[in-house]
Amino acid sequence: MQKTKKGQLGFTLIEIISVLVILGILAAVAVPKYYDLQKEAADKAAAAVAAEAIARYNMKFSKELLGGGKTCSDALNAAKIEAFGKADDAADYGSDWKVTYVSNKVTAMNEANKGTYAIDFEEPFCN
Repeated sequence: MQKTKKGQLGFTLIEIISVLVILGILAAVAVPKYYDLQKEAADKAAAAVAAEAIARYNMKFSKELLGGGKTCSDALNAAKIEAFGKADDAADYGSDWKVTYVSNKVTAMNEANKGTYAIDFEEPFCN
């Protein structure tokens, strides 16, 4: 054990290096987890938008059928326009969101944060 002069307080070089090594290890583990959380959050947001599109579709389809005066195919078309928009005018889901419906699959995609989610969706059947 070394004797220190009065007033000489502080950390030794070994203690400082040990702390820096521990911080480096923690940073190496934490940073990849952070990026995984960002991607997961973006995908969850896309899943919520896809679910909203399906909910809009179902709500509009039900309103059109229950409102009377519309055939089933007219109600289907109105619901598609409400949920997915027309070719030249997409439905509004907030900034940067694109929602598409192709071959019984609803896909929500956000260009800003790269979130993407696809969900199977089967249209109601009209006879």
